[in-house]
Amino acid sequence: MLAKKVAKSVSCDKYYSPLEWKLMWSKTEHKALPKEPPSIYWAYYALAKLGRWHDSKATGIVGWEALWDGWFVLSQLLEGAILMQQQIKEM
Repeated sequence: MLAKKVAKSVSCDKYYSPLEWKLMWSKTEHKALPKEPPSIYWAYYALAKLGRWHDSKATGIVGWEALWDGWFVLSQLLEGAILMQQQIKEM
């Protein structure tokens, strides 16, 4: 329980760049970006959702494969976003 409270109070921008967490938010949430970065607790589940995890067993525990797949999807999104930013700068 203590770990969950701590995770909910720690901002995800300590571990993710602004572009990374904004990409995760855009892919997993269907609402506008928050003014403040969400918690690392949110980022854990957002990364899992990118890895096609749906909590089908209702345990709340994400497996390492879903996290790995989510990390891979995030890296692809990040690479695409960086390429687009570079293209826009060159125009």
